[in-house]
Amino acid sequence: LTLIIGPLQQIMEGSNDAEYLQRLNSIMYKNSMRLLRLINQLLDFRKVESGTVSLIVEEGDLARFVREIYNSFKEIADERQIEFKFKSYQNTIRGWFDNDKLEKILYNLLSNAFKFTPTNRKIEIIIKKENINNKQYVVIKVVDEGIGIESNELPSIFERFYQSKNEKDTLQTGTGLGLAYTKRLVEIHKGTIEISSILNKGTILTV
Repeated sequence: LTLIIGPLQQIMEGSNDAEYLQRLNSIMYKNSMRLLRLINQLLDFRKVESGTVSLIVEEGDLARFVREIYNSFKEIADERQIEFKFKSYQNTIRGWFDNDKLEKILYNLLSNAFKFTPTNRKIEIIIKKENINNKQYVVIKVVDEGIGIESNELPSIFERFYQSKNEKDTLQTGTGLGLAYTKRLVEIHKGTIEISSILNKGTILTV
């Protein structure tokens, strides 16, 4: 709000410089959209926390579903000159899942990966079916060569409003809700999420 009110006060004081006014309008618009995203995230997170969100599942091909998400990020990968790869260990992985929630999980994880991965580095999304303790699981990994996270921060990374030191040192600051929200969506889906990271080397998120 401060970043909206400040430019608005300057406009109200009067200025005939069209270029200067355009810059102030741009700042206000950008921060209004950021505020809208934050409000929407808070509302979504509140629904999840209050237990009012339920699964709406249907059978589908998880490998195909994840590939479609991958395709929607290819354009941004090209723009950012990031090598972006998709790998599925099985051509088809049938399963019951909630399309909307899995899409939000993957969008959050990939958005984070792109946010903190520099140009000319690599991001990979991997999906495979595994037998763990005589049960069939689908494992999805998002692997990036981004700025990484310090090991002492990893236990707090899924907490509400937590922002890592590296994030605060960049222009790519978020709300600190994305991973907390993602974790709750994974748990609603009877899954688990884990993170491993090496500073300046990259991060692996495993669902």
